Amino acid sequence: MPRTNGGIIGKKNYTSFGKNIVQIKTADGNLTATQANTRLVNVLVVGGGGSGGNTGGPSNNIAGGGGGAGGVSVALSYPVGGCETYPATVGAGGAASGGNDNVGGCSSVTINCVAIPGKGGGKGGDYASGTGSCTEVGGNGGSGGGGSGPNSGTPCSCGTGAGGSATQPGLTAVTGVTFYGTAGGTGVHVPGHGVVGGGGGGASAAGGALTPTPSPITGSPIACKVAGAGGGGLDLSSCFSSSVGACGVVAGGGGGGAHADATPSVNGGPGGSGGGGAGAPHSSPPSSAAGCANTGGGGGGGGDGTANSGKSGGSGVVVVKELNKASGVWNLKSHFSAISCGTWPDGTSQFSADYLIIAGGGGGGGKGQEDVGGGGGGGAGGYRTCSVDLETGSTYAIVVGGGGAGGPDSPGPSGSPTRQGVKGNDSSFKCVTSTGGGLGGNSGGGGPGAGTGGSGGGGGGSPACGAAGNTPPVSPSQGNSGGNKVSNRGGGGGGAGGAGGNGNPNGGTGGAGSASSITGSSVTRAGGGGGGAYTGASGGAGGSGNPSGAGGMDAAGGAGCAATGGGGGGVGGPNTGTARAGGAGGGGVVIVKGPSGVTFSVTPCTNATSTTPGGCKVATFTVNGCLSVS
Repeated sequence: MPRTNGGIIGKKNYTSFGKNIVQIKTADGNLTATQANTRLVNVLVVGGGGSGGNTGGPSNNIAGGGGGAGGVSVALSYPVGGCETYPATVGAGGAASGGNDNVGGCSSVTINCVAIPGKGGGKGGDYASGTGSCTEVGGNGGSGGGGSGPNSGTPCSCGTGAGGSATQPGLTAVTGVTFYGTAGGTGVHVPGHGVVGGGGGGASAAGGALTPTPSPITGSPIACKVAGAGGGGLDLSSCFSSSVGACGVVAGGGGGGAHADATPSVNGGPGGSGGGGAGAPHSSPPSSAAGCANTGGGGGGGGDGTANSGKSGGSGVVVVKELNKASGVWNLKSHFSAISCGTWPDGTSQFSADYLIIAGGGGGGGKGQEDVGGGGGGGAGGYRTCSVDLETGSTYAIVVGGGGAGGPDSPGPSGSPTRQGVKGNDSSFKCVTSTGGGLGGNSGGGGPGAGTGGSGGGGGGSPACGAAGNTPPVSPSQGNSGGNKVSNRGGGGGGAGGAGGNGNPNGGTGGAGSASSITGSSVTRAGGGGGGAYTGASGGAGGSGNPSGAGGMDAAGGAGCAATGGGGGGVGGPNTGTARAGGAGGGGVVIVKGPSGVTFSVTPCTNATSTTPGGCKVATFTVNGCLSVS
């Protein structure tokens, strides 16, 4: 498309109408679904900060190291699809209590099935109680903790305590994500004068050591000097918001603590920008500071004075900013050069694909030799359909849930819960999960009854109520409830298109399935299993799309239809001394449809590709596999 300034907007480039909305997550849970037209986001993940090192008591002459900041991950203009929800975990700050110090907790957010991590910060070095050693190194973490200042009564050979290493930069690479973290500073013992802890590492700068550092260390006074400063944090205010972290800065290291033998004029190290806590000076009581909440800042190291004087690290944070952005403008000369070289995009790098994800159906309830009445039909597997953005040159994992086993024909007392059906297994694609169908209740009067799922199982046993569908709840709903057991007739399992029928006069009919034309022709899938019957009655029919999943009367229940997620049929009958098995649920299916300009390939070869009459490409998965797009 031409522009008045001679530029051309590239077809490959993203246009995102995210309105620059910022979500700040400070506790575990899902981030609210992105807007329908959001295609690019900025992502920030910060782990919890490590605690500052404890001194173990004033008689130990120890200076604790500062806690390391939580590791930081940043992704700018990260591609997403609209209307997506992302699960997040927010790491707690490492606690400094009861004489112990601890690493920070890990944070993460999962986008496009990829986890973006923030490692917890390393703990500050502390009193190495009972080891006979004169120091403790700082702990490894997202950023490393500062080393402790060794016991000032020990020999000169115990002159330093090394800082911990940063583990965040060494994590396995994630495309489009940058990792930040640095090492902790060194703790120092100046014999005859005192000790100082090293500062914890920050996101953008390593933890500091004694300032200025005497050379040589032995014999030099440390009066009027400062313990190791916490490393500086990362300023991301321009990429997210000044309300993130401490005025837009996150992950500052904690300052090291201080102890002086002959003079009180030794100061604790300052905390790094971005929420790092200050280290304790040579004073009693000590006055170190905790890392600031939701910054991932490290806690300040303890100084001479009261025992256990290091402070806790600050908790982490997860931030997602939906971008309002149109990218990719080239002048005509650049456009012509790209065409000549064959590098001008063809418009298929990112495209919208439709999907249908159905989980495995639940198994129908079985009947023991002493049971009387009908078992419930299994619920259909969860049924979810929508569209999602895919990229050429990418490969996507597909999980197809198997059907749950039918309740067994095992001997035993009436109402044994071991004769319930088994819940179906989940199916998933690109972070969208359909839940397995609920199990059908067993035939007899005892047992815990039907189970919830994508669609709920039919009632059988006691309680006789059908179970709820759409569990866990999603929108649009993935299924419906099972029917109730009435007058010894088992309830039908719920289906994608309707609830299971109640028993009486026959076993309850399985809930209706739902039709989809994603493959180019209309096919109904995910019908519920029929309920089992009692003397003089017939087993319930399987729901539409699941004719084989019928309930039985003194005969085994029918299995749910394969690759549809249909529920298995329940079984029932009089107390004749004959046990009967419920029907197994049908396996699930995942189907993906893309435009004619892309090519789908699938593994293993049990799965298949096809083309619709209109030329769209279709991949159908009946077992776990991978979808490659080119």
